[in-house]
Amino acid sequence: MNALGHSADYYPLEFGGDTIPTIQPDLNFGFTTAGGNKTCYWGMKANYLPSGQQAIGENFEDLSVFPIANVRYASTIEHHTAGVLLWGTIPWTHLANPGLNYRMSIRLRIVDHNPGVRKNVFQIAVNRSQVLIEDDPKIEAKRYFFKEPVPPPIESVGLSQVVTTDDLDEFTQYGWFETRGFNVTQDMNVSFSIYWYGDVDVYIDKVIFYSNEYRDIYVTEDIEMVRDIINGTTGLTANGNYPNDVGPTTAAKFQNFYVDEPFQLSANYRKELQHHIF
Repeated sequence: MNALGHSADYYPLEFGGDTIPTIQPDLNFGFTTAGGNKTCYWGMKANYLPSGQQAIGENFEDLSVFPIANVRYASTIEHHTAGVLLWGTIPWTHLANPGLNYRMSIRLRIVDHNPGVRKNVFQIAVNRSQVLIEDDPKIEAKRYFFKEPVPPPIESVGLSQVVTTDDLDEFTQYGWFETRGFNVTQDMNVSFSIYWYGDVDVYIDKVIFYSNEYRDIYVTEDIEMVRDIINGTTGLTANGNYPNDVGPTTAAKFQNFYVDEPFQLSANYRKELQHHIF
């Protein structure tokens, strides 16, 4: 899981069910399959709840969408009180490069029973974990190559962001909300939480984390250009074999994901990133 990004399909931090009890391979190493009805191993444990905060909301099977979504839910109709709706802590090795800028993306929908009035929906917090993480994965020293990364400025580590109905005015159906960027530091296990203000119904399905480099290729509109490169329809080369020598730079970056063997895919691209970042 020392990856550039947590894929929405393959490494989802899903919510809305009983917590997966193990990080064994047969349970996707503690992550859940996309659309699954379990909460990931890294989420909703009582000892990960932010200190001094009250847990609110409930797990919910949302039958209003297809396929059915198992979600974490809080509602004004159900008279849920304000508090922490969703939380978790993930090992720092999942976001192990302090030279990169990361983002958190949340799949959710909202129901506003009094539209037209701007309201705070929730506050997102990402910071250094203050608790001992369970089954903390270790990273082998031999994986540290090139020079040691330069620590990011302390003011850029972590995140606090209030999200309003103006930010989510199109979220009557499930969609992805992306936070501002933030940094992590090595040995910083990452705690995240979503505090609900109690004014708008919220249904949260999953959370993913990814670096800006991952975002530039897979999350932004550049994805259409990348698909064209794969299919050979850009006219950049006769056969569209991931050109190295023509712009834009995304083409060269994309090529580095795809060299002979799976192990080399990530290793070669990581080498390219470290060449530029470190």
